[in-house]
Amino acid sequence: MKVMDEMTTCITKTAPAKVNLCLHITGRRTDGYHQLESLFVRTKNGDQITVAPNEGLSLSLSGPFAADLSDAGVQSDNIILTAAGLLRSKAGIEQGALITLEKNLPIAAGIGGGSADAAATLLALNELWGLNWSKNRLEKIAVQLGADVPACLYNHPLWVTGVGEVVTSVDLDVPIYILLVNPMVGLSTPAVFKRYRMDVCEFDASLKNIPVSLSALQSTKNSLERSAVKLSGEITRVLSLMNTLADVKLVRMSGSGATCLALFQSSEARDKAALVLSKHHADWWVHPDIINVTKEP
Repeated sequence: MKVMDEMTTCITKTAPAKVNLCLHITGRRTDGYHQLESLFVRTKNGDQITVAPNEGLSLSLSGPFAADLSDAGVQSDNIILTAAGLLRSKAGIEQGALITLEKNLPIAAGIGGGSADAAATLLALNELWGLNWSKNRLEKIAVQLGADVPACLYNHPLWVTGVGEVVTSVDLDVPIYILLVNPMVGLSTPAVFKRYRMDVCEFDASLKNIPVSLSALQSTKNSLERSAVKLSGEITRVLSLMNTLADVKLVRMSGSGATCLALFQSSEARDKAALVLSKHHADWWVHPDIINVTKEP
């Protein structure tokens, strides 16, 4: 009976989009990693990770952007399988898992799709394998997978510093209704940072206060935006159009691009804006969502 229960176990975790409401780069370490300060939020929706018992570790892809992931040649060495292998090794177990990724977020989009998928995989396998590890313990594995992965273990707003590994929970006073738009232009994060290193004259000064209100956010920026725009002029077009939307409160590029965000005070205003953009730009990814502000353990 126990074997039958294990074989029928199936656990699904959402891997929400990661959105940078601001991103300031304050320096660069000797190992090449950039130090940053960022207000980091998660949306309600995103990719889906489903895990089930299996003899080995394997990955299956589905969803609207699965083909893009396969075409990019990252299925066999996907960060998801790396995350699973690291967790299994650190836990000293031989259990496997069949992992299914429903890829709903565009790739190379500046919204942490791969990092979110890796974090959701750690959380799902922690449960499937009965490890009962705390998130603090999982962070030690997450940081080996990428700078954004530790923060992606949490679905509530965070103030992120260091290279992305130092996270502090915050309460936000900003509109939670968000519209994400990507012109379906993929941008390589390393390429954007390389361009940034060419462009930057001096790093940003550290912010004295965490910008947890809309008014405070207005005086912040995304330090990577100027460099990303030089690699893809479409970002300028998206930002310009989003700034003309009715009742918009904040417009900004997220992460290393090319996804841009707009905040609204109501779901009605957000949805009207989404319809306007979808009508005139059917080839863009236009995604209305909400910011998750509920803190979990």
